[in-house]
Amino acid sequence: MSIVRIGAFSDTHCGYNGNASRYNSFRELRTDATLPNGLNVRTDDVNKAFKQSIDIFIEKEVDLVLHAGDGMNDWGYKHPFYFNFYMEQISRLSPIEYIEIAGNHNFAKKSGVGCELEKLEFLNNVHASYEGKYEKVYYDDLNIIVHALPSGINRESFKKEFDKITREDGYFNILLSHCGVTDIEYYEKSESSLVLNIEDIKQKEMDLVILGDYHSYTDFGDNIYYPGATERFSFAEAKETPQVLIFEINTDTGEFTLDRKELVVRPMFDFFYDTQGKSLDEVHQDLKKLLADEKLKDSIVRLKIAGLDKELRHKHLFLTDDLITLTERMLIFRIVFEDVDKDTGEILSVGDIDVVSINEGFEEFIRQKEFDQEVDKDKLIELGKKYLKEAMEA
Repeated sequence: MSIVRIGAFSDTHCGYNGNASRYNSFRELRTDATLPNGLNVRTDDVNKAFKQSIDIFIEKEVDLVLHAGDGMNDWGYKHPFYFNFYMEQISRLSPIEYIEIAGNHNFAKKSGVGCELEKLEFLNNVHASYEGKYEKVYYDDLNIIVHALPSGINRESFKKEFDKITREDGYFNILLSHCGVTDIEYYEKSESSLVLNIEDIKQKEMDLVILGDYHSYTDFGDNIYYPGATERFSFAEAKETPQVLIFEINTDTGEFTLDRKELVVRPMFDFFYDTQGKSLDEVHQDLKKLLADEKLKDSIVRLKIAGLDKELRHKHLFLTDDLITLTERMLIFRIVFEDVDKDTGEILSVGDIDVVSINEGFEEFIRQKEFDQEVDKDKLIELGKKYLKEAMEA
């Protein structure tokens, strides 16, 4: 009997800090808070989750680690610290075999820029798949073949590569890919995501399928899994439990057991409070009790308020000094105002009081914009803010 242990994870997004990316994703958890060394606090959170994952794989003495994409948050890093940290952590796994595919966040969609995953292959134990093409990676000593299908340039080319996948008898066959699955509503409606039909995946008759992109742990049955992200990147993930997966596989019979290892990450809370039928004083007293909880210190908090009079939907009118003091204990605090449809009872979101200023919006726009020629973005932002200030004052 041949027993092999495999570690699997995905969507680690190292280097994330909440700033605008080409997908403008995860922005709602942006913070400018930094550590004494200047590192963004959320970047540090994400890095710690990645390190925990590596710690678990080493502790569990796995033979192979699978990363299903979006290991780093951007495809073109300008900050060496991010990649140096990433490579240092992966080097700790040696001699454990490690394979990572490119996700949509680190798949280069421009020619001549390369991909940071290329550098990982300088490590003897690493195989990286980043060219948008299907490839078979053999681990003969483990009796395993990994069918690696990284993110691609578009749906058509991705599906064309997927169609090339064929099972090989005599091996334990694993499909490792980064895409959406149409059984999930988000992907069913998405026009831009690379997606596959779950029935098409099943027809490949893989012994195990590990997918990246979706940030929630999902077991589709038939040995098909999303591990989910290793940190929370939006309030939609507040109830998710970041984790990594450990499989113990009998490669002779194809049978395996799954152990889900939870990661310790920064607490996130998503509260809902209905003000209907309550006086403003009662609302304030209730919220003081809610927000004074010691467990909220240094956490990430969203407070959804329903039924509040429109004239009070401004933080300077609604949040008293006492409440503001309580929220300052938190790393990130957001309020979203909601209405209740009188006919259907449906909750309707009507706005977040923590909106960006026009200056912040302008800077984000310039940072993520790609110009046809070399542009000094810092100088452009400096001049732009100056002219915006003059215009607003006028």
